[in-house]
Amino acid sequence: MKAPFPSFTSEWHNDTYDAISPTSPSLSVKGRSIVITGGGAGIGRETAKAYAEAGAAQVAILGRTQKTLSESKSIIEAQSPATKVTTHIVDVADEETVGKTATEIGGWDVLILNAGVGSAPTTIEKSNLGHWWRAYETNVKGIVVCAQAFLPSRKPSASIIGINAGMVNVPVNFGAAVGHSAYTSSKMAQLKVVEYLAAEVPDAFIASVHPGIVETDLMRAWDPEAIRSGTRERSHTVPIDDVKLPAHFILWMTSPEAQFLHGKFVWCNWDVEQLKARAKEIQESQVLTSNVIGWPFEPQA
Repeated sequence: MKAPFPSFTSEWHNDTYDAISPTSPSLSVKGRSIVITGGGAGIGRETAKAYAEAGAAQVAILGRTQKTLSESKSIIEAQSPATKVTTHIVDVADEETVGKTATEIGGWDVLILNAGVGSAPTTIEKSNLGHWWRAYETNVKGIVVCAQAFLPSRKPSASIIGINAGMVNVPVNFGAAVGHSAYTSSKMAQLKVVEYLAAEVPDAFIASVHPGIVETDLMRAWDPEAIRSGTRERSHTVPIDDVKLPAHFILWMTSPEAQFLHGKFVWCNWDVEQLKARAKEIQESQVLTSNVIGWPFEPQA
């Protein structure tokens, strides 16, 4: 379909497609161990389902609520009985709990950093500082805490995906971005942290993904009008993405096909075949990294 936003690829997706399907042999994760933060619902749950469907031996889902984690576990086990599913009560900003959880899980192949915090829109002046700073505690500190806890137990050729937000790409006065300084600025900081991880841990594949616009609790917090109306339509006219799209795209991102995206930030809506066609350009430039518009700093050879 035609992209509703400026897009890096001419082909735009709102739903899953064959090239990123968990049933594709090229995306098999048979025998691998997967760790997903924020795995109790929404995109985290669907991503866990995708890895289990692709043959994962173990999926560890982390979250703050046992009820939703248990629901995810039951759903995944019913779909993929061969996959061992473990649940872990964790606040990703809590160093002690995350450290203990990493020890319990042991070696892993894929780490999906999906836990995130959003908030209802307000100005900086009128924000509750505790609520505002919570975005940084989860979206930035949580990435660092998880990296420090889990990196020592990574297996060879491990992959880490940071789930980011498309709002880091748009002006602050763009309709949907207005009033979301804590969320958007913390996600921009997170993006840079993940870029540092990619540079500092070259033996692992590390990148960031915008998971589209999916109907989740975080999205409903972002757009209170959607809560009041009780509908899937947001207050603006951007189409809602099916939750399978980001889940399956994330699976593709941790496959050998996507290695050229190390250190980059991509949107799940972008077509993977068209991304692959631009692999050389992506690898050899600063494209798809955080930068200043109008002055994309390019080191001289």
